[in-house]
Amino acid sequence: MRLLLMLLALLSALPVCADDFSDQVERFIQAQFADSPVKVNVEVRTPKAQWPACATPLLALTQSARLWGSVTLSARCGDERRFIQTRVAASGRYLVAARAIRAGQALTAADVKVVRGRLDTLPPRALREARRALGAVSLRHIGRGQPLTIPMLRRPWQVKAGQPVQVRIQGESFTISGNGKAMNNAAVDDSVRVRMASGRIVSGTVDEDGDIRIAL
Repeated sequence: MRLLLMLLALLSALPVCADDFSDQVERFIQAQFADSPVKVNVEVRTPKAQWPACATPLLALTQSARLWGSVTLSARCGDERRFIQTRVAASGRYLVAARAIRAGQALTAADVKVVRGRLDTLPPRALREARRALGAVSLRHIGRGQPLTIPMLRRPWQVKAGQPVQVRIQGESFTISGNGKAMNNAAVDDSVRVRMASGRIVSGTVDEDGDIRIAL
C-alpha cells in the first residue's frame, strides 16, 4: 500500500502528458479564432521538461502576445507560472496590390485585391479589409502583388485642422451635442482634439460623417 501511494505521488509530480498538454494549447489558441475565418495550426516549441506539472494548467495570452507567429502563453498551476513558446501558422484573407501603384496615388477598387494565404509570414500591420485601403494615398511605389500594410498608406483626412466639427458626447442614457474646431488632421477612426466654443479642449474619435464621438 505504501509503495502504491509513493507511485501515485510521483506520477502527480510529473509534467502533464505530452499529448494532453499539446491538445490543451491547441484548443486554447483555436478558441481565440472562434468567430473568425482564420485557420490556424499550432506547434508547442517549449521543451517538454519545462511544461507545467499539473494536468489542467490555466492558460492565458501574455500581455504583448500576437495571435499568430511566435506566440507566448502563460501556463499557471497554483502559484507556479511557466511561459510556453508556440508557433502559430495562420491562413486567411489579406490585401495585395492588384497592379503597380505609384507614390501619391489614391487607391480605388481596381488597385486592390483580396487573396488568401499565410498571415504569419506577412509584413507587420498588413491590411486585411479593403475599406481600410480604398481612398487612401500611397506613400511609396507599391509593386503588383505586394501585400498592403498600414505604413504604406495615408488614409484621406475626414477632418482637417481648423475645420468646424460637431461633437457628440454619448453617455449611458444621454447624448450631448456641441460645436467646435478640429485642432489636427484626422482620418475616420483616428483620434482628434477639438477646441469647443467655450474654449475647452476635448479629445474624441472621428466617425464616417466627420462628427467627433466621445464615449463616457
